[in-house]
Amino acid sequence: MTPRRRRPAGGRGAQRNEAARLTSELERAGFSRKQVGEILGRNPSLVSQFFTKGKGASMVEALRAVVQEVQAGGPRDLASLKALAAGHVQPRLNREDSAAQFAQAESR
Repeated sequence: MTPRRRRPAGGRGAQRNEAARLTSELERAGFSRKQVGEILGRNPSLVSQFFTKGKGASMVEALRAVVQEVQAGGPRDLASLKALAAGHVQPRLNREDSAAQFAQAESR
């Protein structure tokens, strides 16, 4: 039987990436992960992957701007925070380095 892997000293908090840390700040301020996803203009499952898979490096700038705004006592409504984050979120690119176009699912 192979030995179990040991976790590094410091626990899970030491392993968190910057996007997960900033999202935790927003959670402490009263926002849910679903709301953070709406602010970023992304699926809420991506926000959960900040914690589990270490993703979210491209969202750090937007998260920093939102956290600073919330901590400074600025507006806390989703529309204004989404507008603030939109200036910092880079569009997803395709192979030709142009903005990716995704087809909208038809509503039933």
